[in-house]
Amino acid sequence: MYAVTVQVVDVLSDTLFGASVAVHAPDGTVLTSGSTGQDGNIAFRLPRGDYAVTAAYFGPSNSKTVHFDKNTTVRIQVPMLNINSVLLSIIVAAAIGIVLYKIVWVRAKRKYS
Repeated sequence: MYAVTVQVVDVLSDTLFGASVAVHAPDGTVLTSGSTGQDGNIAFRLPRGDYAVTAAYFGPSNSKTVHFDKNTTVRIQVPMLNINSVLLSIIVAAAIGIVLYKIVWVRAKRKYS
């Protein structure tokens, strides 16, 4: 048996907490599954062999076909953004917008006063 760690990341390579991960046999049978922890990882113990590892996060998914013959880490990128990254981007964009609005407003006020 080999220790296999699956790390699930988004398109910015941020780890995804709560992503669903399934390990499939070559015939498609699900052998084991679970959800990633806060570090975006989940660990399995699997015998040597070929597997398809699938990761999904709120719908979007991706998979990799892998051969395990030693302890290994598989990194799967899901075509999704971590919700924390999205919220941070929105907050930063809003803050920049407010600052720019204030600068323009102050300059316009001075110009027409």
